[in-house]
Amino acid sequence: MPGLPGLPHQFEAPRFCAACGGSLPAAIARHGGWDCGACGRPTFLDPKVAACTVPWLEGKIVLVKRGIEPRRGFWASPGGYCCRGERPADAAARETLEETGLVARTGELLGVFAYEGSPVVVIYYDCEILRGGPPAALDECMDVGCFSPREIPWEELAFPSVHEGLRAAIAFRERCERARGPA
Repeated sequence: MPGLPGLPHQFEAPRFCAACGGSLPAAIARHGGWDCGACGRPTFLDPKVAACTVPWLEGKIVLVKRGIEPRRGFWASPGGYCCRGERPADAAARETLEETGLVARTGELLGVFAYEGSPVVVIYYDCEILRGGPPAALDECMDVGCFSPREIPWEELAFPSVHEGLRAAIAFRERCERARGPA
């Protein structure tokens, strides 16, 4: 069966109904899914949701060096996929603990990022570190680093969403500092 228009080959159309196992037609129905000929239920290719935090520790941003593909060896914010039924803010905090050992509470929504041809929607949160540390490279990470905004290895970031999430986090913190005024 051919891939979907505008999407890379790995995102092929489903061939069978998840509800009854019946064959699905090759053509997409007007509602954007495939109607099962056997049971009539529609099947959709839904996006996968990932959630990330931008933890700050003593004025520096905590980044992890990915130990898994895709983009193994590149820097990213702590984060990962949401489990079914899990709130994205909770997933972001869970992933931060799993990857760095830092217990975080998510705060301000920094942005929601999606890119043509990618099935992943990435949600970024500012966060407060409640306890833990120093950060350690744990699950799926090769290394962990703390970077001031000027020290961020922009050319070594794993994904466009990391660039956008970090820029949003830096801008948010600068706005907060201006709002507080001089000490």
